[in-house]
Amino acid sequence: MINVFIIAIPLSEILICVALFSDKFRQAGFIGSLVLMSLFTLYTATVLLNFFERIPCGCGGVIRKLNWNQHLVLNLIFLGISLVGVLTNRNLNKQLHPIQTVIN
Repeated sequence: MINVFIIAIPLSEILICVALFSDKFRQAGFIGSLVLMSLFTLYTATVLLNFFERIPCGCGGVIRKLNWNQHLVLNLIFLGISLVGVLTNRNLNKQLHPIQTVIN
């Protein structure tokens, strides 16, 4: 099961990045980012609440230097940015395509 995550998480991150650069799939990219950040935040919260006997995995790079409380705050900030992206892109689409919005 863990092997699936090793491939699925980076692949989904790449697909979300590609979607964010496409006008047609940008909203899907923002929603994907929101879902993925929600999952990461939930994972971080479960670590802080001691759901695991040992911490299942660690992060690399700059994030490795953060403790789990700081990691949760960082995730919440990025979760907020994702939510702003979803809402802003939705409102922008309504302004650019008012007739489509009425039809849908």
